[in-house]
Amino acid sequence: MRVLFYSNKTKECNNILIFIKKNMLDDDIQFISIDNRFKDDNGNIKCLLPNNSIIQFPPDIKHVPTLQIFSANNKYELIEGEPNIKEYFSLQLNKNIIKATKSNMEPMSYNSFMSNQFSLINQDLSNNLSIQYDSLSNQYDIYDVNKNKVSDNIGSDEMMKRTEKMNEERRRDIDILFGKKPENIDFSYK
Repeated sequence: MRVLFYSNKTKECNNILIFIKKNMLDDDIQFISIDNRFKDDNGNIKCLLPNNSIIQFPPDIKHVPTLQIFSANNKYELIEGEPNIKEYFSLQLNKNIIKATKSNMEPMSYNSFMSNQFSLINQDLSNNLSIQYDSLSNQYDIYDVNKNKVSDNIGSDEMMKRTEKMNEERRRDIDILFGKKPENIDFSYK
């Protein structure tokens, strides 16, 4: 747990608050403003929180901003001043980035597939660019989708010849598989 003691009256504190909010670090930080502090009858300094609860002000906090970081054994460390607090959070940000990108400085995908780095919305789909997807496990081969592309220059007669040739190869394969040709199956292209 982390507690940031701050004042709305100092530029240093405002800079820290902006830095924390800008970098979305405010999830696990409790913010305590010292602007509403007072002394009780025993001379102890107390802080009035926005929810009207009162807390004992830690005696070892001498100025703001101060970040109080609690450890597992209920001990804490104090980081005082804008530059030191920013340095602490910058180190935390770098650790988070390295963890999220697994040190290759590219964010990991949301699922087990990665795609191309970018796409253009106004990209012409007929420009013969192929987009390939690869499993992150890399256990599959990537095939060139344009390798067996039929040329646009082939006429319908040539296409019919190729189709008939493919059907003939299919018939031979079935003959080999079953030992004879099935009689009621029409393989012609219609």
